[in-house]
Amino acid sequence: MMIAVDRYILIVRPLHRRMSPSVAVAAVVLVAALAAGAALPIALYADLVVVDDEVLHLHRVYCTERWPSLLGRKLYAVLSLVWQFIVPLTVIAVLYCCIFEGLRARAAAAAANSTSSKHTLCEYRRSRPVCTV
Repeated sequence: MMIAVDRYILIVRPLHRRMSPSVAVAAVVLVAALAAGAALPIALYADLVVVDDEVLHLHRVYCTERWPSLLGRKLYAVLSLVWQFIVPLTVIAVLYCCIFEGLRARAAAAAANSTSSKHTLCEYRRSRPVCTV
């Protein structure tokens, strides 16, 4: 998502002041802290389960989640889906739509300037005196 924000700033607002290195570092630290905070419940409720069955000659170790309540687990799953998938996807889609519209408007303006300059050049060539030898 931060890449989409950076691209939006660079493409749609190229003449505005760029992000300073300290702001960029702060953004990276903030994103890392949010990611660690989002993963913290999994780290807190993770548990190793050892399955050892002599009859089947089975020995497996599994990492599972042992939540204190089913409601907490469901709430974490829904909030995780919203904040880690739906919100970033929406922000990225909106920013890329804005980038697309900005580039399209820039291309239309360039085409209009190109057409008008070609038209002016043709008028100048018709009106100038021509010297032949």
